[in-house]
Amino acid sequence: MSSFLGVDPTVVDTTQKWTLGQRWTDELTGKTYMYVKAGGAIVPANNCKLTVGFVATALAGVGNIFGISGVTAAVNNFFWLQIGGEFANANLATGVLAADLIAWLADANGDFIKVAAAAADGPRGQALENEAAGVGDVILFLV
Repeated sequence: MSSFLGVDPTVVDTTQKWTLGQRWTDELTGKTYMYVKAGGAIVPANNCKLTVGFVATALAGVGNIFGISGVTAAVNNFFWLQIGGEFANANLATGVLAADLIAWLADANGDFIKVAAAAADGPRGQALENEAAGVGDVILFLV
């Protein structure tokens, strides 16, 4: 993990340090992040949706997945939400296999699901390994 100009995606801020919605790409890992405000309690590997004002909330049911949290953040904290690149141990629905395209829309548990053949919004990413015990590595396509 590298940092540039003080950006560290493993740090949670209690006061806003960056412009909300600002993107940053770690040139060493290729991961891309967006600076957001937590709209509720967030834990590592939460699939998160994004609302107006760049407020991220953990998905507990069906919804569009915008990114994955790598940190624990309390409501009104600020953090870097991963929106592109590889993520280890993402929450996957049962039966997702390596090379399956994963959808923007989460299932009732807030987990990534396979893209339906006729999905209008296209894939959010791709599974890099078979789902095992509800998790697996993925790569998020940059949005």
